[in-house]
Parts: sequence; C-alpha cells; structure tokens
Amino acid sequence: MRLKNLNLFEKYIEKAVLALGGLYALVVLWFFVIGSPYAIELKALHAEYKPGDIEEAILKEANDLDRRISTKESPFEVLQVPPYTDEFRGRLTRPLIPVDKFVTYFGRPGLDISPIVLDIVPFFVPTPKEPTALIWDTGFGVLSEPNDPLLVQKFEQLIGDQKPRDFRWVSVSAQFNLKDYRAQLEAKQDPKQYQQIPKTWWRDRLIITDVMLQRQVQNPETGEWGEIQTLPTVPGNDSFDFLNNTQFSFRTERDNWAPPEAERALEIAAIEEKRLARPLFPELIEGLWLPPDANDQNLPPAMAEQVRDLVKRIKETQKQIKDLKQRIADGTGPITAAPTATPGNQPDGTAQPVVLDLPTLESRRLKLREDLYILLGIIEPIEVNTDTINTNRRTGILDRNPRTITDTRDEEEYATPDTIRVWQHDISVKDGQSVRYRIMIKILNPLFFRDQVPNEQREEFYGKLTLTSAASAWTEPVQVLSEHHFFLSGASKNTQTATVEVYCIFNGQWQRREFDVKPGDPIGQVVQFQLDGETKNVNMNVGGVVVDIDYDAPSAESPNQRTTRLIYFDGRTNTLQTRTLEEDQASPKRDELRRNLKPGS
Repeated sequence: MRLKNLNLFEKYIEKAVLALGGLYALVVLWFFVIGSPYAIELKALHAEYKPGDIEEAILKEANDLDRRISTKESPFEVLQVPPYTDEFRGRLTRPLIPVDKFVTYFGRPGLDISPIVLDIVPFFVPTPKEPTALIWDTGFGVLSEPNDPLLVQKFEQLIGDQKPRDFRWVSVSAQFNLKDYRAQLEAKQDPKQYQQIPKTWWRDRLIITDVMLQRQVQNPETGEWGEIQTLPTVPGNDSFDFLNNTQFSFRTERDNWAPPEAERALEIAAIEEKRLARPLFPELIEGLWLPPDANDQNLPPAMAEQVRDLVKRIKETQKQIKDLKQRIADGTGPITAAPTATPGNQPDGTAQPVVLDLPTLESRRLKLREDLYILLGIIEPIEVNTDTINTNRRTGILDRNPRTITDTRDEEEYATPDTIRVWQHDISVKDGQSVRYRIMIKILNPLFFRDQVPNEQREEFYGKLTLTSAASAWTEPVQVLSEHHFFLSGASKNTQTATVEVYCIFNGQWQRREFDVKPGDPIGQVVQFQLDGETKNVNMNVGGVVVDIDYDAPSAESPNQRTTRLIYFDGRTNTLQTRTLEEDQASPKRDELRRNLKPGS
C-alpha cells in the first residue's frame, strides 16, 4: 500500500502510542518516584501533609496559636462608630433659626472657676413693676406659745410679754403680675446699649423670695403720716435652718457668696417659693385668721356658704374648749355634746349624750380649720409616705408642710393666669392706731452668680440674690380695732359720780367691768381675771381721765329731756372729748360687744 493512500490516523498511530506511553511514564515518575504516594489531609489545618511533615506542621500551628494567645494586641479590627451622640446633642441644642452671633461667650476652658470678666455689652435688668389690687383685713387672736425660746423672744418684741398673748393683726394681700415681668425681660433693646438676658437664665428663677410690707402710722393730732417702717416677717417665717443645718434669710443680702451657699440659696427658693410669697400666720389658740380676700364679696356664693359654715363650727368648738378648760380649773366636771343618733344604753332607749374631752375637741378644731384652709387654697392635703422620712420637713400651721401652700381657687375669677396672690402680716399694730400700708416684691435676680456678667454690672448684680419691685400705692387708712371700749351706763347727782362700762379683750374674748368715776379719776383700773386656775392682773384703763360731769345736759332726742354728759381727756389723741348717757345707751357698738361677751361677764 502506498504511503499517500494512508489516512491521518493510520499515518500517525505509532507516534500517538509512543507519546501516550511517554506521558504515562512521566506520571508514574512524578507521583511514585519524585513525589510520595502517601499524603494525609489535616482538616484543622486545611492542608495535606506527608507522614514525615505532620508533626512539624502541628507543632508550627501550636506555636502560632500560643503566640496569638499571649499577645496583648486585639486580632480584630477596631470598628469606627459614627459620632451619634454628638449629632444628637447638636440637633437638640441647635436653634430653629440659625444666629450669626451668640448672645454671650462660652467661658474660659480648663478647671479655672474664678469669675470671668470680659468687656461685653451689658444686660438689660428691668425693675419689676409694682404689686396691685391691695386689700386688707384686721382682727385679734391669742398666740399659741411657741416651743422655741428664741421664737418666744421674737414674738414678745412684736406683741408684748403679756399672758395670755392677746394681740392685734393686719394682713395685706396684693397681686403681682409675672406676665408683665416676663414681658420686661423679653423687651427688645438697642443692641449697642443693652442685650437681653438669655431666657435660660431667668426661666427657672421667676420665684418671689419675699413680700416686703411697709407701714406708716398717722399722728392723731396733726393727721400727718409718720416715717416709713419696713415690717419684719412673722417669726418662724424669716429664716430657714432645715437645709444642711444652715440658717439663711432672704431679707439679708450678703457681700460674699461661696458657691455652695449660692446653690443652697437657690435651692431653698425653689423649695419654699409658695411659702415665701404667702408666709404663714402664727399659730393661734383663740381666734381664726383668714386671707384678706376670703369674704363673701370675693368668693362664689356656694363657696362663701361653705366658709361661713366652717367658721361657725370652728368658733363653736373653740367655745367648747374654753368652757371645758374653765370647768377643769373650777373642778365642775366635763361638758357634753348633743346626743348621737345611735341609741345608747339608757333605760328609755334614748341616745347617750357624748362626753367631750380636751384632746377630742382640739382634734376637731384642727380638722375643721384644716378643711377651711384647704377650701380657701391656703394649704393642700399631703399624701404621707410611710416608707421614707423627710428630715428636712418643716411643720407649720395645722402641722402641714408649708411647702404645700397653693391657690386652688379658679384664678380666672380673681386674676390673670400669670398673676400671683401674695400677702404679708403686721402683728405689731397697737390699740386704736390709724395706719396705711404698701407692698414691694422681691424676686430672684437672673444675673445672680452668673460668670458671664459684664464688668460694669458685676459689682451690682453678680452677688445680688434678689431684685426689688417698685412700691405699690398706699392703702386707704386702716383703723386698727381698739382693745378697750367704754360707755356711760349710769350717773348719780347725789354722789357726784358716773358709772362707766369698760370692755377689754382678755384671752381672745371681750370682758366687761363697771367703775364709778368722778372728776380726776382715770377711766378703768387694773382688775383680776381667772385663767386656767390662775389669777391674772389685767389693765382695763382706757387711757382717759374724767374732767367733768354735767348731770343736766340737753338731750339730743328732745329739748325737754335732760341727760348726763361726761367730759374727759383722751390720752391717745391728747384731746378733750365728750359723750352722753343717752348716746351710749343706744350705741350699736355696745350692743355688739354685749353679744360677744364671755358668759358671766
């Protein structure tokens, strides 16, 4: 067969067989001669090893693991957390409308806390406007004896050291408009002259720290008003020693303030803000104090009826207490109340009368007075937490925390929502005085202890705790109720004498005595009264002296009738006065005093 007639497969078959054989020989040489046919796969190391290399590979892996365990460097890559906190703070404090310039500077970096003095535009510090709508009320009561000897001394300086501690009082109430004060702080100013105080500085300092009551006494001879007196607060309201055992008074400004003292002052103001605006009246054992606006004219009809009912029941209970004390002193036995509706053990099946003891009556009086003061918004109930004891608690009237004083009445009837009712008391007025009052308000200073106060205002405002408002207008003259009254009750031309009835307050009740007088005699004398089994000397001298007695004076009722006229010197006014038997017998004041006399007087 010719070569050219062969096909491709036949032509190259020998060469293909030789090539495959050579390739097979190379494979055998590689895997069985050059390489090792025995290899082991270690899954933990993720590789295959010859038998002779296994021990070395495991040892190498163990050493590498030991190195990684002993190193202090973290094998993990540190995650970069985006500044979410900074972003949140930025959004929280970012103003709604961006500003080109901050109202103040940020302060000095580092730990230096000394005051920073920089030359910046001064702040506009307005003087609060005057209080308005002044009203007042006057009355008398018997002071409850304080347990603190220092308080006793303070009260004696104001009302005297007599016992029982009868005294006169005048309470003056006013309204202070915080809305007007906010408007003053927010008023736009010339930026070259003043800048506004940042709202964050004064928003939490709109706190009244004191109500300043000023008084003028009228001269009865000339009618002129005397010098202006700033009256002290009622003892017990003027200092605060419950916080950190430190005594503090808002009426006394300090020259130097340590940071803890400044913080304590602001803390006290925040805790006591309601009490500071409406200080407590002293505790009475006889008589009843009510706010000046707690009368029928200022109260809704339904509320006024409730007030009248509670006042009536309180007075009845006070009378029972007084009668029981007198019975105990006299040894005449207890008193009884009306029978209850529940049948008792009496043979006829009627109700058993209730025997009243002193603790029961005292408790009833306190409860009734508490209900009255809650109704008027002077105090509010307190939920007692038996799990904790507040060591800073100050007890006041009705054993209530004075920090609970609030106004629960509908403000829309009495003032705008931004108006605060304030009051203050004068317990040092004297018998028969004619006085007038005005009020000023003290409010926390928004620049107090602010490091950003500019140089020119630092001395005036940095260490000044309070700002004082403008003074209100003066009240109309207030006539203090007299503690003594007298009336002609008879006359004898034969003995050349006249008989006078003298009335005076003793232990909270009107007492009466009769005296026969003639020209040159004082009207009234020192008499003796019994109080809780003790004899008390009481001065019933009205401060007058009989000058003359006319037994044949013309009558004002009829020219044909005659009456007795008393001419006397009035020591309170240093003037000669007259009165007739006819006028005094028909006096409405005499009838009123007789109705209010202590039984047996």
